[in-house]
Amino acid sequence: MSENNLSKFELFMKKAFKPGNPECAIFCVVIALITAILFLTIGFWSTLLIMALVVVALFIGGVSDKKASFQKAANKVAPVKDKVYQMRDARVAKAIEEAKAAEEKAEEAVEETAEEIAETVEEVKEAAEEVVEEITEE
Repeated sequence: MSENNLSKFELFMKKAFKPGNPECAIFCVVIALITAILFLTIGFWSTLLIMALVVVALFIGGVSDKKASFQKAANKVAPVKDKVYQMRDARVAKAIEEAKAAEEKAEEAVEETAEEIAETVEEVKEAAEEVVEEITEE
């Protein structure tokens, strides 16, 4: 093939994948015709197997970053939570843990304060009793 013919073929193929172009209509008709002939000659399941193998071969030969493409396709089929939501959920879980820890510390502080108040009340009672005894002795 000469360079001029190759560029015409490349131009045709670019237009063949843009809906609304006559080239795209021709391309789709050819694919449909080939599929129909395969269905009639070798059967439904054999045709599906051939198509699946062609798609796998197209993926292997035509995609440079296979892992990212596969993950993108898998996320379209079975979407996973967005990383934003995962990060938000992790932050919420961390905030809940921190709140529980703060609540426990607050309960401990309340208990310590209650004990200190009880001790102070006892000391005040003792001091009041001593003062009453001193007053009664005089």
